Amino acid sequence: MAPPPHTSSETRDRPGRGYNLDCLRRDLLLVFMLTAAPLASFIPLSTLAGVLVVVCWNMAEKEDFVRLLYGWRSASVQLAIFGLTLLEDLTFGIIAGCVLAAAFALADRIMRSRRREP
Repeated sequence: MAPPPHTSSETRDRPGRGYNLDCLRRDLLLVFMLTAAPLASFIPLSTLAGVLVVVCWNMAEKEDFVRLLYGWRSASVQLAIFGLTLLEDLTFGIIAGCVLAAAFALADRIMRSRRREP
């Protein structure tokens, strides 16, 4: 059976070796998952929360967060989502932010239509 086509740089640089490396990686990952997954139950949730905070901090686009605070509408939506996520939960924050953004969009549309009418 012929190996499946690949588009990785390894396969382009060294044809014929990418498939073997992919199989080896797959097998090693399977062995690691089968041996390490039961051990994950011993990790305290507070440790996982700390890891999650660090990952989120590194993923956050702080410049965009600050840039969105310049407009009062985007700032109010963003701060509502952020605050309600901290106070309640993520789902509640996202739903409230979507409702608030929709209300702002509807109000903006109504204001534009009133300006056009003579």
